[in-house]
Amino acid sequence: MSSQPLDFSSLPDLRDLHPSDVAIQNIFLQRQATSQFMPTSEHRYLDDMSGIDVFICALRHLYSQISLSWLGDPEKTEPELRQQIKAAEDENPLLRFAWSDLGNSAESLLAQSEIRQEIATRIMERDFGLGNLSFVELVKSDLMCRTLFCRPPFQLCDGNPLSQPVLTDEPGEWDIETQTDSTEMAKSSMITWNSEGDLSTYISDKFGTFVSARNKRRYFLTFNRPVVLRVHYHAPVENAPGFESLRLINVGGKRLRRIHNTSTMEITKPEESITLYTLIAVVRLRKTDESRDLVRRYGIDGVECWAPANFQCSEESWKLGEPGRQYMLFYAPALGTPPLVSLPEFTARPKDFAANIMLANSIVHGDVEGLQ
Repeated sequence: MSSQPLDFSSLPDLRDLHPSDVAIQNIFLQRQATSQFMPTSEHRYLDDMSGIDVFICALRHLYSQISLSWLGDPEKTEPELRQQIKAAEDENPLLRFAWSDLGNSAESLLAQSEIRQEIATRIMERDFGLGNLSFVELVKSDLMCRTLFCRPPFQLCDGNPLSQPVLTDEPGEWDIETQTDSTEMAKSSMITWNSEGDLSTYISDKFGTFVSARNKRRYFLTFNRPVVLRVHYHAPVENAPGFESLRLINVGGKRLRRIHNTSTMEITKPEESITLYTLIAVVRLRKTDESRDLVRRYGIDGVECWAPANFQCSEESWKLGEPGRQYMLFYAPALGTPPLVSLPEFTARPKDFAANIMLANSIVHGDVEGLQ
């Protein structure tokens, strides 16, 4: 985005504040949100912070739910991976902003507004192809694909597709193709679904064998079992699937298995490689005449995670599957057996929720006097 890194000295990194305690990092990621934006200049896009705020809220939630696995890249050592992440965060400071300690001090509130203002200025004044700062423009941008969604945990398919001549009798031997460009893989890993049939089947059908008439080769696309599965959902005008239909999906990605005592491979049956995914975040995308994107978050256990009371981009007035509406869905692998009881899409926030959050923050910070 810019060769000059932003100054985050007033917004310390949670990874540095709590380097050995992932649980504490996750508490802050969950319970803090960006403050109300206070513009300090008159650029035309500075009142349009909803997309940035929702993106930060959603990304912090993803980090908190999958923090032990999202960093994974088997081809890199830990120092190499940290260097790659640092370079990505320098290019795309939204990624670093998502790790900030979003405190309530006057210094922190001012810094949050100034950082967002500078990020918005850099995005809109550079040729990133964004028409505005809406969530969908941000999450689908080349910048985000190049710096975030290109990482292996977000990739839908294996980056090294296998192929063989069409004339080869199956199962046969397969050749490993040159690794596909990770940025292009990031773009193709975003699933666009217009409610054609069942979402589980729609995704599962993307894997397996496909024949290219261009070079007369048979390709095998392997499900990468991503840590985060992304779906751009266009709800139809009639009979749109809602929360109950979409909260859990089964993805059956075919895989190759070596035939015993041979060098050839056979394709497994879809039911042998099923992965259960659970919905962990929903973003209700704004329409052209609307000014806000809205977000709702869920834990791996399916229970709604309430946003902080001061966060202005989360409310109870909407449902997943509103006719003609578009959403961005984020799924993560479910843990064990899903709950037998259907969980509610959203629940009313308790009146004492804000007080409980303040109490929890005092405990985390070790503020004994504040607890007495």
